[in-house]
Amino acid sequence: VQLSATRVQLSASRVQLSATRVQLSATRVQLSATRVQLSATRVQLSASRVQLSTTRVQLSTSRVQLSTSRVQLSTSRVQLSASRVQLSASRVQLSASRVQLSASRVQLSASRVQLSTNKVQLSAIRSRE
Repeated sequence: VQLSATRVQLSASRVQLSATRVQLSATRVQLSATRVQLSATRVQLSASRVQLSTTRVQLSTSRVQLSTSRVQLSTSRVQLSASRVQLSASRVQLSASRVQLSASRVQLSASRVQLSTNKVQLSAIRSRE
């Protein structure tokens, strides 16, 4: 009877050992699944970091392009201002030329008047003679 009881206990111990092994196997499987999930999370984190870096590079490129556009706009404004100054100078020169032309015409008219006066005086002198 004791031998049978010992055999039953031994069988029970073997069953418990098998159950323990099964539990250990299940724990190992869970651990492997956890490791796989951790690896997937790390991959996703790396992808997110790459996307963030790409976004930062694009932002920096956009800022550089904006700065370049602003510089070009400033240059265009300066050129426009210079062109306006040149136009104003040209207009001043044109006005001065017109004034000189008017003065020359006045002088020409005065010369003609003097010529006419001289002709009249010459005619008067000839008439006296």
